[in-house]
Amino acid sequence: MDHSIITKLEKQVISLAQAYTKLRSENDELRTKQALLNQERRRLEEANRNAVHKIKTIVNKIKTMEQ
Repeated sequence: MDHSIITKLEKQVISLAQAYTKLRSENDELRTKQALLNQERRRLEEANRNAVHKIKTIVNKIKTMEQ
């Protein structure tokens, strides 16, 4: 093979390897953020269920007092 073709291919391989490394890092960061967001969503869902339960309890107490 011609030396210039080999040099060009080497540069392309290096460029692809760098792009892969960058994308892999970004992917890892996104997966970490997704896991944190999922954890926060579960926490908020639990807080919402607790709030609904408390409100229902208060409404039932008020209904009982009205009778």
